[in-house]
Amino acid sequence: MHLVESYWPGPLTVVWHVSQTIPEEFHGKDRTLGYRIPNHEFILEVMRRTERPLWATSANLPGRPAPRLYSELDPMLVDSCDLVIRTKALLMGKSSTVVDVRGKQPIIVREGAIAESDIEKIWKKG
Repeated sequence: MHLVESYWPGPLTVVWHVSQTIPEEFHGKDRTLGYRIPNHEFILEVMRRTERPLWATSANLPGRPAPRLYSELDPMLVDSCDLVIRTKALLMGKSSTVVDVRGKQPIIVREGAIAESDIEKIWKKG
């Protein structure tokens, strides 16, 4: 898929069908899941070493702005996580773009760091 080849690792989340190997409690209502490979060297190294996907929540609650600093993370979100990696680096401050890719045309669920027009250009090339 040209979208993931163009934007992974990076700020693109694709909505796709849930793999049979994923436990049912992680399935979305319509048996979908958001998949993403972030462009963060530490996370990429953890993924290489474990050879397994990581389960993670967004850094912000739905409808809330994306944090730029650790101190801007919602305490409720932090408390609900088993592990929070605190770095001194600024967070991106912009949410990933979420695209449902199950159909003939992409559906932009949330426009974030990647513009809808850029998604459409790459999709047409595919």
